[in-house]
Amino acid sequence: MRQMFAGLEKSLSNLVAEKMAHEENKRKGASGTLNRRNALDVTYLIEATSTNRMCQFILSHVKKASLAYVNNVLNTNPIIRSLSQGLKYEHFEGTLISYPTKQVGEIIAWIVFWSDFVSGVLEDFDPNIRETVQCCISGMPYENYCTELGKFEKEIEAIMGPYIFQELKDTATFFFDTVE
Repeated sequence: MRQMFAGLEKSLSNLVAEKMAHEENKRKGASGTLNRRNALDVTYLIEATSTNRMCQFILSHVKKASLAYVNNVLNTNPIIRSLSQGLKYEHFEGTLISYPTKQVGEIIAWIVFWSDFVSGVLEDFDPNIRETVQCCISGMPYENYCTELGKFEKEIEAIMGPYIFQELKDTATFFFDTVE
């Protein structure tokens, strides 16, 4: 388990370094390679429409770099991709320990984004949270989707222990930023 944690911590550290380099390049005025369409792909999970409050809220309050990271996880992580195609936790139950540490780290980041970051941003900026959360993500109501992610969270925490898991969640939180 220590070896798995070390690998996961290294993967998350590499991702943090990439994000920091990207932010530094943006600060210096280097043109980003972020394709706006790619940054929006993750919103298709939220039944993207011009009237969908959650979709519009995320697009207006979450930085493009954060959306790009989440979109990358959606496009490259087989577990997250499978969730978006309708599979549930039960399909993966008991197998998460066999996945590469990078993919487990991405699952943690995905959980942090939907369950912690988006919820926190809603609390900070949305005067009508109840209406905003009345949307579906991957065909599930938002609150049910967060519950489904909680099942992954419990298994990963059981594998790593609560202290290590919390450290990894705290590291994953670094990836997400709101528009100032």
